[in-house]
Amino acid sequence: MILGWDHRLGAAPPLRPTTTRVVVGRRGGLYIWFCFSYKMGAVGFTDAEGNFLISFDRNFVRFRFKISLHIDDIDTLHTIQSMLGIGIVTGENKQYCSFVVQDYDQIKYILCPIFLHFPLQTNKRLDFDYFYEAILIKEEKGNNLTDIKDKLLVIKNSMNRNREIRDSTGHFESFAINFCWLVGFIEGDGTLGIKNSEGARAARPLASRAARGRSPYLQIAQKIQVKLH
Repeated sequence: MILGWDHRLGAAPPLRPTTTRVVVGRRGGLYIWFCFSYKMGAVGFTDAEGNFLISFDRNFVRFRFKISLHIDDIDTLHTIQSMLGIGIVTGENKQYCSFVVQDYDQIKYILCPIFLHFPLQTNKRLDFDYFYEAILIKEEKGNNLTDIKDKLLVIKNSMNRNREIRDSTGHFESFAINFCWLVGFIEGDGTLGIKNSEGARAARPLASRAARGRSPYLQIAQKIQVKLH
């Protein structure tokens, strides 16, 4: 993200194809803007809602990246598809829709480089590491599934819900969580709301009756994975 200000928006640096300039405010005659990286935003969204999947189809191994949302958010998936220029958006049923990338070349040459350059910041990074390891094995051994199936099965069974619980502290090479990543992550896992607070109601002056006891909040929740042995 690049943050800056100028009298004219046109005076800002030229944008990359994957970046947009967003005006966030104005002070006097100055516009305040930032350049938002779509790729970093997509990484944050993946940390919240993305899945890396490996499956077997007869003598072939299939790689798939998937983001599933409520059908009301299908426009968000179309935005991601347009932003990255890959994948398809499908309506799975009346309640859910998905953005899916399953073309091997798109996964290898477009999707994986994004996550290598802008690392995931949650334990989803571990799933990507396994996913990418499987791709490297396939590249080395070719399309003969007989020679690599056992290795790929071990990797597949170590991902997602089967992944061992581990402390990721210090494990990741962080690019430093920034505004672009945070916007994507909040879009996927954030909740905005207003709660009533008795303490706040008592502390506020009578003049602010409409606002008394009401506190806006932002909540980001992640699922706790429990693996029973």
